[in-house]
Amino acid sequence: MSRRYCTINIAAREKLDNLVMVVNCNLQRLDGPVRGNGKIIQELERSYRGAGWNVIKVIWGSGWDALLARDHHGILRHRMEECRDGDYQMYSVMSGGAQREHWVGGNPQLEAMMNSLTDEEISHIKRGGQDPKKIFAAYNKAMQASGKPTVILVKTVKGDGMGPSGQGHNDVHQKKTLTPDERIQAAREHGIPLDDDAAASAEFYVPEAQSPEMRYLHAKRRVLGGYLPSRKPDCPVVEPPSLSLFAEQLSGSGDRAVSTTMAMVRMLSKLLKEPVIGKYVVPIVPDEARTFGMDALFRAAGIYNSEGQQYTPVDAKSMLPYREAKDGRSFRKGFVKPGRWRHLWPQEPLTPCTVFRPSRFISITLCSVSSVSAIWSGPAAI
Repeated sequence: MSRRYCTINIAAREKLDNLVMVVNCNLQRLDGPVRGNGKIIQELERSYRGAGWNVIKVIWGSGWDALLARDHHGILRHRMEECRDGDYQMYSVMSGGAQREHWVGGNPQLEAMMNSLTDEEISHIKRGGQDPKKIFAAYNKAMQASGKPTVILVKTVKGDGMGPSGQGHNDVHQKKTLTPDERIQAAREHGIPLDDDAAASAEFYVPEAQSPEMRYLHAKRRVLGGYLPSRKPDCPVVEPPSLSLFAEQLSGSGDRAVSTTMAMVRMLSKLLKEPVIGKYVVPIVPDEARTFGMDALFRAAGIYNSEGQQYTPVDAKSMLPYREAKDGRSFRKGFVKPGRWRHLWPQEPLTPCTVFRPSRFISITLCSVSSVSAIWSGPAAI
């Protein structure tokens, strides 16, 4: 939880409004419900809103729209809030008639509202995360966000369409295959136009070559540049420095002992000052630059902050003040290692050099001489 929270804080702090995260809330773990007595969606909403994210919840499918539109006094909404995640998991395996009884709960107003739907209609109402219209609406709204990242919390049913032996059951993760009858039922449930024999043998369904679906798929693959995923880096080729840059380190320290940390800091300092490659080197230190003797980097490289430094640091008059800047070249992101890498999606051939301390042991990722002497033709991490 702490790592996730620190990482989502970074996205909010950097105002990454082009970031959309989707969390599938199917209410189940491997063994049982995630929050049987509570609501995992509400819990996640608190975490993301507290971190400064825009939150969109996709809970109910279109089948509920007409009922909710007539719910002028909020009776249905109140009933929905009363139900816990354990209840909703139970609804996913119940018949339409049994669901009706649970929803009504002896309330005549709810009974009148629910009577507008047949038992079959109730049993086929989807959760929001399995309704294409609701998903499209959520993405469309997310694209309009400004100044903050967006998370879409979608409510789904684990094993939807797998039939009575799989859908919503606690042991659905252990189900290895479907019987022929279950395959036929799944095909009918999802509207897959295969005959019973083809569905029973789990044959693939391929739409007609000129069908709207196939034309759409081929058009999108052409836009993406082909049918196989590929990465085409578009960044300049950088000439590596001569090994003479590290002549001092290559010749050794003789009888004088030199710590690994000191040797690494000296090599990193040389790389930062190198006229060609220096601007591409990115030191990443969680929070212990002074411990590693790297505080000279505060002034030399600066600490990246998208908002610059809007305060006067307490050590402003010292030789090595703590300097944050929009053009800072080093990162300080606390001890959460996943968070340190969220910034590195380079359009330039950046070379991140990370220093971290897992647990009680100090570990340093060094820029090795062999990797520096390689030909850099794209984004690289040493």
